[in-house]
Amino acid sequence: MIKSFIEESKEPQLEFGGIYKAKIVEIVPSGLMVQLYPTMKPTLLPNSQLDGRKIVHGSASDYKVGQEIQIKYFGRDPVDGKMRISRKALFKTSSSAQDLLRSTNPDQS
Repeated sequence: MIKSFIEESKEPQLEFGGIYKAKIVEIVPSGLMVQLYPTMKPTLLPNSQLDGRKIVHGSASDYKVGQEIQIKYFGRDPVDGKMRISRKALFKTSSSAQDLLRSTNPDQS
């Protein structure tokens, strides 16, 4: 019985660089509180990591409580142990990808 309780309450191992679905549980001034799994505590997705454009307050975005979004996991902060997650990282293209696009379509500049 105790063993099954421990297994249920254990946090799943997340893969560095992995993309996960997260549920928005609260909108706060500094960003969104999201939960990756029901057994995990909500973690902050900061405004700076929400989108490529600047978002000053979480409520200024189009996100709603209960909405599911995709995030990218970047491990835990070595100092405070908090999760480092980003939504903005999913939208960025590398400069090499942009160069490749330009070289295949020379009409664009």
